[in-house]
Amino acid sequence: MARAWYVYNGSGPVDSVDSYLYSSTDPTCLAGRTLCAIYATIGNPNISKPQTISTRLQTYIADGVAVGGPQPAAPQGAKPYAYFFPQG
Repeated sequence: MARAWYVYNGSGPVDSVDSYLYSSTDPTCLAGRTLCAIYATIGNPNISKPQTISTRLQTYIADGVAVGGPQPAAPQGAKPYAYFFPQG
């Protein structure tokens, strides 16, 4: 399944595809406790929204908020699927 980066809009439920917008570039955010972007399966036929926010991705989001860093954090070298902004 093809994946792309989607930026969180900052106000909708994190488990709703309507809370994200497609990003043609990789995010520069990384660590913090405020959700920035997710790496999710591309929606069909519309790339502008992810296909779904899987249970696993929801867990990555929750873990990232809890620890303040990109997720998954293990195993070492794993590709993060959820990035965060520092709290401001």
